[in-house]
Amino acid sequence: MRLDFQLGDVTDDKVKLSFLACNLEGRALSWLLDYAKKARTSQNSKLDYDRVIADFRSYFRIFLNSFHVYEERVSLRQTGSLTAYSEKFKKWKFILDEDMEISEMASVHQYVVGLKPKIKKLVREQEPKTLSEAIIHARAASALETGDRTTKSSKKR
Repeated sequence: MRLDFQLGDVTDDKVKLSFLACNLEGRALSWLLDYAKKARTSQNSKLDYDRVIADFRSYFRIFLNSFHVYEERVSLRQTGSLTAYSEKFKKWKFILDEDMEISEMASVHQYVVGLKPKIKKLVREQEPKTLSEAIIHARAASALETGDRTTKSSKKR
């Protein structure tokens, strides 16, 4: 995960740190919350974003390069809900957009390839041009698939 991401023109450290906290989980989130708690109890209670990132990197020794992140995104597959897959894909896209110039069509193709087979087939038929279009078509296809399963199970009764 790239930790020194840019938030457009956002310069407020509080906003950057809030965004970071929303995108961390597990040990990383626990570390950040403990770090913030210690900072509040010390004399210098103002958290500096750059200092937090440097300390985070030092603690976890995270130096993932963009090729590792790209490999993670390419291997991403929908195994659970469509929403979970789409959110994870968008997070990887956000991280990669900082480091690499990947075309919108490449992102669309990677997203569609990772979908479950029935949903993938229906989305490909729609030929989406943007990631947003692909996600909309995937939601519609997922709803159709769920509707088909519901109809089939109610007919069996």
